[in-house]
Amino acid sequence: MTPFTGFTHLRPLDGMRLEVGFADDPTLHVVDVRAIVGEDPLWTPLRDPAVFEGARLVAGGTGVAWTDELDMCGDVVWRAVAAARGEVMPEGAFAAWRRRHGLSLSGAARALGLSRRQVAYFDSGQKPVPRTVMLACRGWEADKAA
Repeated sequence: MTPFTGFTHLRPLDGMRLEVGFADDPTLHVVDVRAIVGEDPLWTPLRDPAVFEGARLVAGGTGVAWTDELDMCGDVVWRAVAAARGEVMPEGAFAAWRRRHGLSLSGAARALGLSRRQVAYFDSGQKPVPRTVMLACRGWEADKAA
């Protein structure tokens, strides 16, 4: 799956789920929005089925909007789909891996053979962690456990 290129399809489903299609992928995907928004009170209006069913694409297919004040960046939805497919590490998982092993940003960079800058992007969530790095984290962890 390539980085987010825009939505071509959006349909709200029961249970705070969205059916989405991306410009570069003919497959339709179902995303559980509850997993994205968690318990954050900002998203409370979405728990009302009437509000959630009002989901629409924002201009150019760059995001999803429910009201003028409530919208979600398309990249966030794309990451949730990619993580569910095992193509990228789930949001926050890289930082949790690094902290769990007591690694600094520089230490994680050395452990994985990456630049410190790239590790900082992954750690902060600015860039999605690709499958190859996710697998390297698992391998490093397994090697340390052995």
